[in-house]
Amino acid sequence: MDFLKTHGETLLESFVDPLVIRHPKGHTVPRLDDKSLETMLDFLQKIENDLSTGTTSDNEHNEDGLIN
Repeated sequence: MDFLKTHGETLLESFVDPLVIRHPKGHTVPRLDDKSLETMLDFLQKIENDLSTGTTSDNEHNEDGLIN
């Protein structure tokens, strides 16, 4: 079992709507199947679009960078 998985699962609770791609290979850089690759490419496209249009979150953040 991946010794970092438990910490990563706990860390997910810190994010609003996190993107999670699960794979069976433990703590490695996996070769993505078609579905996971599509998910990753959609995520990257969204980030690229947000950056090019100046879209930002409407949420306010405290001094620690966490959403209030």
